[in-house]
Amino acid sequence: IFYSYADYKGNTTVRSGFFQYLTSKTVYPIVWSPENEDIKMDLTNSDIEILQNMWDDEKAQTIQYPIDSSHSWHRLTHYITDKTIFRLGLEKSRIYIGPEFDVISSSFERETIAEINLRKQLNKSEADLNISLKFSSIPRIHYPENSAAKDISQHYLDKTFTMENLIESNNLSDAFYGSELLGEFQISFLAYILGGGSFILILT
Repeated sequence: IFYSYADYKGNTTVRSGFFQYLTSKTVYPIVWSPENEDIKMDLTNSDIEILQNMWDDEKAQTIQYPIDSSHSWHRLTHYITDKTIFRLGLEKSRIYIGPEFDVISSSFERETIAEINLRKQLNKSEADLNISLKFSSIPRIHYPENSAAKDISQHYLDKTFTMENLIESNNLSDAFYGSELLGEFQISFLAYILGGGSFILILT
């Protein structure tokens, strides 16, 4: 789930968001905080339980997510599981994607509380900037031992041996053979398109 927001002057921040593994029949409350100019997901368990118990009444006040978009995102994320998210290091609560912004308001103006909070989000430490996702390592050996030169050339063109090695050495079969690897592919593709073609992920 990703979003961007701007202050009343039109200054836009980086895209921020989070990876949330959604399960059916579970309420995930996301509330906008005008004080922090950001979302918050810190409702108490009792508040969430009340929402769940009142869902039939509250449902009338909601609208359905566009079905075409829903199907597209389902296809793009079908193989991503909670196990994949945890293994790659995406279980952290917040993610920021995009370029940094040096300033929000003019140096001649006093910043609002919202602008100060936005600036804090943008001024990330080097530790945050240097986080990498833990994708499975590609095996260095791309062909079986004692392969002839012709076979080695074939294995460099046909990556079946490498893919099988990758799946088996990292135990990437859950629902079926290689399904966890497909989940990694989907996460890397989502990171690419959400990042505008660059892998700039800041996890906090």
